[in-house]
Amino acid sequence: MENIREKFEEIEDRRHASYVKHNLADALIIVMGAELIRITELADMMAILRAR
Repeated sequence: MENIREKFEEIEDRRHASYVKHNLADALIIVMGAELIRITELADMMAILRAR
């Protein structure tokens, strides 16, 4: 997992700093995990994250 995080951290984050709440690499890992378990709706992803 750390190797994946390192690769994601190489991606340039073009968001304006005042709008950034979460690290881009963290967000990408969450989305990748959701994709792996076939979650397609944001609400479902948020429900799983809140349950943890």
